[in-house]
Amino acid sequence: MLARASIAQPLASWDDGSAKQAIIAVLGEGPITGKTDGMVAYESAHIEGVESEKVVRSPHSTQGHPETIEEVRRILREHIAGVNNLDGSAANYSTGCYAWARSSSN
Repeated sequence: MLARASIAQPLASWDDGSAKQAIIAVLGEGPITGKTDGMVAYESAHIEGVESEKVVRSPHSTQGHPETIEEVRRILREHIAGVNNLDGSAANYSTGCYAWARSSSN
């Protein structure tokens, strides 16, 4: 339900200084434009302004794909590094999965 609530908000309303990441599944080789994950077109899942975008060659349910798992680990390690920054203050660094939430509604 949280994902559906987030979908209703435009990305601009998320302009809170936190980092946004996207992991997008796409089937097939070659250019990603015009491709889908079997359910959602890349163009629909792509979000301008994210800090990073990882395209995984996978069907729609990509959460178990090794590349997806490794990307989530990378994001979490980056988050931990931001929280434990040198001056000891907590960084404003959120690791939302907006692209997954958006894709699952289409």
